[in-house]
Amino acid sequence: MELHTVEEPSYLEELFLIPVSDTHIGDPGFNERELKKTLEKGAQIGGLFLLNGDIVNNAVKSSISACYEEVIPPGDPQIDYAVELFRPYRELIVGMVSGNHERRTTREVNVNPAYRIAKELGIRYFGDEAFIKIRFGQKPNKKPVTYTVYATHGWGGGRSVGGKVNAMVQCGKVVVSDIYLTAHTHQITAFNSALFLPDQHNGNVIQMEQWYVSSGGYLERQGYPVCKGYQPLRIGSPVLRLNGREKDVEVTL
Repeated sequence: MELHTVEEPSYLEELFLIPVSDTHIGDPGFNERELKKTLEKGAQIGGLFLLNGDIVNNAVKSSISACYEEVIPPGDPQIDYAVELFRPYRELIVGMVSGNHERRTTREVNVNPAYRIAKELGIRYFGDEAFIKIRFGQKPNKKPVTYTVYATHGWGGGRSVGGKVNAMVQCGKVVVSDIYLTAHTHQITAFNSALFLPDQHNGNVIQMEQWYVSSGGYLERQGYPVCKGYQPLRIGSPVLRLNGREKDVEVTL
């Protein structure tokens, strides 16, 4: 695992981080209008975006998604469409993580749409997980405020919100981070926790606050969710506000 650094100006008093995932471009239920609203609002507040998987639907014959029902054909058409949607905001995108829908063709024919989209946009492709250090602002001691973010597309957690939350918590067993970003379930949710860490330099114990955030999605309830009786979920993305004067996180759902 590699730690990637994002440096932002010291004069910033706050920074907004917006995870975008599960847009499923190409699926008949893709809500393009809501995605554009998220991107436009994020740009207005100077936010940073992280693309966290399933940006394209990428249906194949062996997948649950029906490839013949795609309104934008899989492959180059979906990739090109995604690139054009995100191109105006590429300077604000810190990178892209692959999701299970992108991995469909990676597994079958070694074609990775997430890699292609990232390359076309000129942004960093993280692979299946990202570990990022964000430095910006200035504390009273003149040092920048630093946040760590671990992001992965995630995996299923069942129908219940509790099951989805339990799946998110597993990320805390992988790496110690200030923020954990997951996706996949289309459930927008967030909660915070804490962890005691030994401060070996000063010989004491510090309490580390941690946030677990699931980024939701942009797919209307139709097709597979209807057949399986899944409840409708709110479309959109959460917004994380990072304080640039002291370490503090606020999440708006």
